[in-house]
Amino acid sequence: MIVDNPKAVHHAEQSLAAALSGAELVKRMLAFSRRQPLHLKPLDLRATMASVVPLIRRTLSEQIVIVETLVDDLWLAIADSSQIENAVLNLAINSRDAMPDGGTLTIDCRNATVDETYAPAYGTEFQPGDYIVISVTDTGNGMARMS
Repeated sequence: MIVDNPKAVHHAEQSLAAALSGAELVKRMLAFSRRQPLHLKPLDLRATMASVVPLIRRTLSEQIVIVETLVDDLWLAIADSSQIENAVLNLAINSRDAMPDGGTLTIDCRNATVDETYAPAYGTEFQPGDYIVISVTDTGNGMARMS
């Protein structure tokens, strides 16, 4: 029986995670090819992270520790939940590849207010206002320098 075989359970979990990741990739590719509009709506990022982090846990190695830092009074975002989930999942997968021997993946969500003096430094499309910053960092070695 597969439940009595930890190695088989591990392989089954990895296969499931890969299948789910592949399904998400196909979904995104279809959305891009059809040029589907974003479905912007008020979004509780604490709930969004609560749904995506278990998928990330199944996708990453057991040697990678996931740390979530979500402020208690996190504002609502106006965003497409599937786009946020996909972005965070893709960053986590990149982090996994950067930490083959394990490490720490940190997902941080916090409120930020950008004022009129700060916004112009980042381009004309970046407007002053209230934002939520989602940061995904890891303890991997980073990318090799390009020659």
